[in-house]
Amino acid sequence: MHRTLVALVALCIGTNTPAQAAGCGQTLGAENLAHLIKPITASEKNLNDHVHTLADEMRPLTGVAFDRAEVEFNHMRMALDSATHLRSKLLLIRNLVIIRDQMLDRRDRLLLESYLSVYANEARSVSRIEYEAATGLLGKLSRPGFAVEVGQYRDAASAAANALQSCE
Repeated sequence: MHRTLVALVALCIGTNTPAQAAGCGQTLGAENLAHLIKPITASEKNLNDHVHTLADEMRPLTGVAFDRAEVEFNHMRMALDSATHLRSKLLLIRNLVIIRDQMLDRRDRLLLESYLSVYANEARSVSRIEYEAATGLLGKLSRPGFAVEVGQYRDAASAAANALQSCE
């Protein structure tokens, strides 16, 4: 039964051979990942609220005012998409950690830990990229409230990248 579960998980997450950061999967814990996910989720919600507010404000605008608002909207949408992408990567890792923690067979755990290492390395890379993208957006936002939200997301992405540093 456990072998079937491992085979199913391996099929769901891919068939690439895990080759890097082999020890990283052993150190990941569901609680630590939950602490990384929480501020990203909060930022995602706040960014989503701002995107919807801005969309409502754009409806009556025309001409240059609409163009300016649309640029701001696109920047906020990029930040929201970035937060959603990073959160989904971290949620995948957290779910695999929860499955790993329920496994009894050491061989199954080792196999899943090797996949966790690969996905954690990918999430670390995504965190770094998203941090840089959010930093670039900060100078382009004209509304201070939007900049604060993007800054908070940037800090959360940085924290995720730092926490997953051993996953290189």
